[in-house]
Amino acid sequence: MLLLLLITFASTLGGAQRAHAARDTYSDGLKAYRAGQYAQAYRQLLPLARKQDARAMYLIGIMYQTGRGVPQDDTTAADWYDGSAKLGNASGQYALARMVIEGRGTVKSRERGIALLRLAAAQGQPEAAALLTRLGLGAQSAAAGGTEAPVPTASPAPSVMAAPIAFAPAAASTTTAGKPAPAVFTPLDRSAAQASMGALRSLLQRLAAADDANARKGLPFLALDFARQYWHVESVGDVPLANEFARTAREFAAALVPLAGEMSASQQPEAQAVAGLMIRLAGAPNPALLTGCPATIAAAQSGFPFAWFQGARCIAGRDAGVAGDWMRAAAVAGHAGAQE
Repeated sequence: MLLLLLITFASTLGGAQRAHAARDTYSDGLKAYRAGQYAQAYRQLLPLARKQDARAMYLIGIMYQTGRGVPQDDTTAADWYDGSAKLGNASGQYALARMVIEGRGTVKSRERGIALLRLAAAQGQPEAAALLTRLGLGAQSAAAGGTEAPVPTASPAPSVMAAPIAFAPAAASTTTAGKPAPAVFTPLDRSAAQASMGALRSLLQRLAAADDANARKGLPFLALDFARQYWHVESVGDVPLANEFARTAREFAAALVPLAGEMSASQQPEAQAVAGLMIRLAGAPNPALLTGCPATIAAAQSGFPFAWFQGARCIAGRDAGVAGDWMRAAAVAGHAGAQE
């Protein structure tokens, strides 16, 4: 028995020592990087990066992007940033977003880059929030905190709930003479849509495990992005991906339905449309049940293009003329379901 206890104690101590050693190795690597000892930093950080340490992966990415301690290589830098971003590192998400938007070392995609910026901003990455603002998207940081990396930082912007909800400019619309003005839906970027869905799932899982205040602040921001991507998925009729979105909403209905209730009280048509969508996806496995109609109709009446299709289905029983106007407008904008 004593021998077993000694073995158990030694194993526990060994695990703690290894964890402490990993922390020390990262700290030593970061210290060496900041001191300009890049070759030494690379040697210390690479083993951690290969073991999926998101912080180390991000720093290795910086070294390849800038050619510090290693030959400059944008493709390798983007690969390391991608690994860090997938593990939820806000700095990695921001760095990868810049490369994706510019098409350096990876496939150029403005949609995917914006999705990554939104993920980083929701975690309080100030440069991501600032870049979104410069791009005219009006996004603001949702959580306090900054980066753990040697990049310049600034004070986080106010809560995203105080900011206008921004969507693709091509989809903006107003009503004229009681009828919806022309609009065009932007093309679907499937990878950006899946990234948005994964980000919301990850955040909701964190909230389910522990009621984290910062995570809760980021929830409205990611819910908006989730909705924006779902509308694109729905508009082109991508049924498998739409079903994945619906499963995510149903799985986390306990968190999303109250959020939708808060958003439905907003005067912004986009927020009302998000509320209708969330209630419909989370509470109605059969879309024919059309739950969330009041918020969807309010958004459609305000001229919000993404609400036209479902708004038409909601109101068809009592006002076929308005429903026809909305359905035709959605069809002209490129909504596959409305066209059908």
